Amino acid sequence: SASGVSVALVLMLIGVIGARIGLWMFDLAVSQLVQETVVEEERGVVSGVINAMTSLMDMLHYVLVIAAPRPEQFNILTFISVAMVTIGALLYASYVHKVRGHLFHFSSCFHWLKRKFGRGGSGRGFLEVNQKEEATCLVITAGVEFAGEDKGVAV
Repeated sequence: SASGVSVALVLMLIGVIGARIGLWMFDLAVSQLVQETVVEEERGVVSGVINAMTSLMDMLHYVLVIAAPRPEQFNILTFISVAMVTIGALLYASYVHKVRGHLFHFSSCFHWLKRKFGRGGSGRGFLEVNQKEEATCLVITAGVEFAGEDKGVAV
C-alpha cells in the first residue's frame, strides 16, 4: 500500500486480535460453567484438572513446534490446530446436547420471528418481546434490532 503497511500484515493483526478476544470469551465461559455446574467443594479439584490439561496441551504445542520447525511444515501444525479446535467444538456441542437435549433453540427463534415479522405480529419492541425467550434467539436476532429500534434489516 501507499503508506508502506502491508495488507497481509494488517489482516494478520486483525486475525490475532479477533482470536484473542475469542479466547478471552471462551475462558470466561469456562469459568462460568465451572461455577454454575460444579459443587463448591469440588471446584478446586476440577480447576486443578483444567489447569493440568491446559499445561499438557501447551507442552504438546511446544513439542510439535520443535518437531516441525521449518516454514514448509507450518501447514501440518495449522491442520493439527484446526483439528484440535474442531474436536473441542464437537465435545462442547456434545455436552450441550447432553445437558439441554438440543443444540439450538430454533423453535423459540422462529416463534419470535413469526410474531415480530410475520402476519399479525405484535410490533412490540425487541426487549419487551424477548424477556422470556432463550438466549440463543437473542444472539441470532441481535443484529436485527437494538433496544427496540428497527435497523431496517430483513430476515
